Amino acid sequence: MSAVEPLPSTVQAAAIRACRDALHWRDDLRTLFLTAEVPRNLYDKHDLSINSKAKMARLVSSDLQERDQAGFEVQRRIVEDLRRMSKPHPDAPDQAAGKKALAELKQETTASKVLVDPEKAAADARRAASQRRIQIQIQIQMQAWGCSPAAVTPGRV
Repeated sequence: MSAVEPLPSTVQAAAIRACRDALHWRDDLRTLFLTAEVPRNLYDKHDLSINSKAKMARLVSSDLQERDQAGFEVQRRIVEDLRRMSKPHPDAPDQAAGKKALAELKQETTASKVLVDPEKAAADARRAASQRRIQIQIQIQMQAWGCSPAAVTPGRV
């Protein structure tokens, strides 16, 4: 298994904004984090009435960052769960801000290639396989004609 990289700061910030704007109740944040396997004692440490959802998300994220690989994996699960949200919680006070925060999170994760959209990954894999088949067919045809494949300029076949 390959090492999990820490999330870029832009993705972390977008996830915190999504927690603030797309969720309404503190229990929604709790459920999100505990489902993503944030240790209960870690979450409870920051679940204070003086902390907003955004501050709790920032503090928990910071603590997870200090846990290296295990923490990075949990952070990714949180981001994946937030990405799966199609719209903000119905009771979120500013629905437009919630939609914008979720869209920005999806944009940041796509731009930084943190989480790959499965449909896009499958399409890219099919495209790459198709290009490899075409290249092999060209090489076979060139050999049949007695030409060197190196003599053909890519893109001009």
